Amino acid sequence: MGSVRDGTQTIRAAGGLYYDSPKLWQHGHHMLNPPFGNTVAVTNPSLNNPWATLPTGNPLPVPDPIPSNIAFPLLGTYVSMPIDIHPMQVRQWNVSHERQVWSNWLLQATYLGNQTTHLWNSF
Repeated sequence: MGSVRDGTQTIRAAGGLYYDSPKLWQHGHHMLNPPFGNTVAVTNPSLNNPWATLPTGNPLPVPDPIPSNIAFPLLGTYVSMPIDIHPMQVRQWNVSHERQVWSNWLLQATYLGNQTTHLWNSF
């Protein structure tokens, strides 16, 4: 941010770059993918057998080591992100010019701008 003053006028300018960090989210959520970790939607659970509505039964606990023929649970939540995804970015900037024209008159002009790139879409 910068500013210039000479007694009758002021010019100010500022800018910033803001971005998200998808790589941290990506690596933090792949371990939750079945069969290693499970996020499963159970509909109409009962206290006697909460897994009765799942076709694959109780998905937990996951055996260690994980066998090669392990079943992926139906209705599981899976995270899939491209490896080379770009982080979302927002650039913002502004410039303003204030000028005193008489002892009790001030004129001001301001420009505000922004640009957003790499927006993600959900299909």
